Amino acid sequence: MPTQESTNVGRDRSVTTVEIRSALFAWLSAPGSAIIEEFPCERGRLDALMVNQALHGFEIKSDFDSLTRVEAQISSFARYCDSITFVAGPRLALKLLNFVPIWCGVVLAHRTAIGVSLVSLRSPKTNARVDALASLTLLAATELHDIARRESRARPKTKNEAVRLLASTLPFTTIRAHLSASLRRRGGAAADERQA
Repeated sequence: MPTQESTNVGRDRSVTTVEIRSALFAWLSAPGSAIIEEFPCERGRLDALMVNQALHGFEIKSDFDSLTRVEAQISSFARYCDSITFVAGPRLALKLLNFVPIWCGVVLAHRTAIGVSLVSLRSPKTNARVDALASLTLLAATELHDIARRESRARPKTKNEAVRLLASTLPFTTIRAHLSASLRRRGGAAADERQA
């Protein structure tokens, strides 16, 4: 059964999720960075996570979406991401500028003669609410146990025990370095699978 997005394409200048996603992934390519699609977090799923020395979250809002979940998404993603940017079609982009906190970025996805183009309306600023404990929960148990063995020679029995140990013994900068390295490896593997 056709979706509202698919039945409206071609009738107007509305921009769909698929079109925004395609434009965003082309726009995000940066040397030394890994891009992870549909990145699962404890309370949601980021449309895209770009990982370099920091974690940059991207959430897509097509012209067929609403702002209903935006506050909950910011509350969840702010625990992990150093920056968050909303990439939206013309119907929601300007509303987002006034709706999201000033530290969130907003990018307009608009239709042109050659396809969908992206224009930054507001660059993201550094998020001061990142939580070390929450950040560690993004890692798999095997990744956490490996870090614990390297950093403290401890052998925690469970994922929760490893998270608590690392959060209480490592400086935040060390946690973020390990998180970034682990997620970049994961993102590289995902990119290889997409190209295969």
